[in-house]
Amino acid sequence: MSPAPETLPAVLDEAARRSGSRRLVFPEAGQSCTVAELAHRSALFADVLLTHEVGRDEVVGLLAEPGAAFFTAFFGVLRHGAAATAMPALTGLGSARAQAERLAPLVDTTRMRHLVVAPELAACAEHLTRLRPTLRLIPMDAAGTVARTGDPDPSALAIVQFTSGSTSAPRGVTLTHSAAVHGVEALARACEVTGQDVWVNWLPHYHDFGLVTDLVQLFHGGDLHILSPLTLIRRPRAFLEYVAASGGTCLAGPDFCYQRMAEVADPDWISTLDLSRLRLCLNGAEPVRPETLERFARAVEAAGAPPNVLCPGYGLAEATLVAALSVPGAPPRIAYVHREHLAAGRIERVLPGDRAAKAVVSAGRPVASVRTRVIDSDGKPCPEGALGEIQLMGRSLTTAYLHDEAVTAASFDGPWLRTGDLGFLLDGHLFIAGRSKEMIIVRGVNYFPEDAEAVAKAVPGVHRERCVAFAMRPTDPDEHLMLVAESESEDPAEHTRLAGEIAARISGHLGLAAVRVHIVPPRWLPKTTSGKWRRGAARDRLLAEAPPARGR
Repeated sequence: MSPAPETLPAVLDEAARRSGSRRLVFPEAGQSCTVAELAHRSALFADVLLTHEVGRDEVVGLLAEPGAAFFTAFFGVLRHGAAATAMPALTGLGSARAQAERLAPLVDTTRMRHLVVAPELAACAEHLTRLRPTLRLIPMDAAGTVARTGDPDPSALAIVQFTSGSTSAPRGVTLTHSAAVHGVEALARACEVTGQDVWVNWLPHYHDFGLVTDLVQLFHGGDLHILSPLTLIRRPRAFLEYVAASGGTCLAGPDFCYQRMAEVADPDWISTLDLSRLRLCLNGAEPVRPETLERFARAVEAAGAPPNVLCPGYGLAEATLVAALSVPGAPPRIAYVHREHLAAGRIERVLPGDRAAKAVVSAGRPVASVRTRVIDSDGKPCPEGALGEIQLMGRSLTTAYLHDEAVTAASFDGPWLRTGDLGFLLDGHLFIAGRSKEMIIVRGVNYFPEDAEAVAKAVPGVHRERCVAFAMRPTDPDEHLMLVAESESEDPAEHTRLAGEIAARISGHLGLAAVRVHIVPPRWLPKTTSGKWRRGAARDRLLAEAPPARGR
């Protein structure tokens, strides 16, 4: 028996030999190709890099919309022996100049010399070269004349993945071929992916959730359909209609995308769809809300989907996406714990209807490539039922942040990666409580921002449940919890009324008088490229604008 392939190009070639007729479909671009064609085209693209004098071991940027050309270039770069980083840009998301300004720090962080550019983002690339004149552009639609099939060393750098929101101060996660292969394999096994699966993906390829789930399906599944991220966000009904028409079995995304689909899935409409093949909907990258599990399950059940299709998990770019995952098809595990005691670091089970109950969804158990532990503030392992920082170790993890020794040193506790996430273990299952750096401390008492946000979202007048909470002026005598909520109203009197109601509800729910609320227009709150709220960026913007505080 031949040894298992240990690099991403070798895994692609093995998939092409095994089942090369499987297809990648890009319906909005009117493109498709087989896995075998992708393997061959990527070998030709490696020749393009050679003619452009791209050095081995350098980091090459990829700037493209979803399409076959991106994956051709991605694997071509890896075959050449260089590392690839997908740049976060899409047409329709700001001007070409504005996007170029956001990309310039990524060029600096990677010390990038070459950028492979698709025609649809040529204007952005041109602006970028004006900002960084030493950057050389390579057309993504170029074709080589010789198929170059060299295989890099498994320990060589393969992917640089920028963490969510890291654009002004970019932090590049480095993944070797070996780490990426182990991570993709672990996720495929945990998801029980087979050649019968049809994966419909909308997640951007420049985010780890999108890229790694694409690779899982490319290497281990059946056909892969990739839509624009804007399709689900702007036209969730059209996305669900496509899932039904293509016989989709697997989806992935953060909690908000399932909220979005459940919002538009009225029974009369969704019952006309056939979602009976849907079996797995990965839910991760942000806190999983119990109400989302219930609403989405109820919505797709009306279209014939089996129960418990939502599969909560926990992951991060540093772990090649996945660290823990629930069992596909199993009922979700929800722990109801005392909110105040949890914030203080203790886990006390309460009844679901208890006024102090906080519902926390299990992320499942660690996947095969990862070991997990929870550490207290003294650096000692926590027993089950105690809150602490989640740390990870395993074959699919990064070992460094690109060109940043100080951040790398601060991010590891010996061989263990410090995630900065708070969680606890119950019955061997991992529960995620929040981010340690986002914990709100007011007069010595801890509060989770998600608790305040959950209260505010339910207040009529908050636009599309869009709000964030964070600590403001965290020093005496004026420390308080600040919540910023979006509203469609332009009436200052309505803003005052809405802010007062939100503040009163949060104060009553959390037992906290030091609450202030500020109302902003729609689309004011910043998000990451994967759709997560950027609480720190919202606080910085609020401080820059110096608004009058409303609330208590």
